[in-house]
Amino acid sequence: MKIWPNILERHGVHARHELCDGSFLEAKQTLHEELDASLVSEVDQDSDLTAYTAYVADEYSDEEDDAPTGAVLEILFSNRRSLAALRYDNPDLSGAFIEWVSCSTVEDALVAWRKKVMAKYTVIDGDTTAINNQRLDT
Repeated sequence: MKIWPNILERHGVHARHELCDGSFLEAKQTLHEELDASLVSEVDQDSDLTAYTAYVADEYSDEEDDAPTGAVLEILFSNRRSLAALRYDNPDLSGAFIEWVSCSTVEDALVAWRKKVMAKYTVIDGDTTAINNQRLDT
């Protein structure tokens, strides 16, 4: 997936290899303990961690017959606060980075995150309507 260079620069991350286009299947609920400590720590210092539900979504290549890219998106989503912190970890990047988005569902969090960080939109399986609606809003 093509990420805005300023996003990577702000987090001190660079691409080791060209990033392939990919999409995420639905996020699966998991335990806080299964997420990277940096994401849990960032959310915990900002607010009450118990208000957040943990999710994980694997990225699959749009170019290579849906092969896994090795990239993972970890999500802490708060329905009460309409907020999510998302940590993107891709082996083709020098490190992972965390971005926050406003959203009403975990699915909306994925769309908002893609809109925020992607230099080139790709389709999220089953959610093209949400992307099109958000493009019209901007």
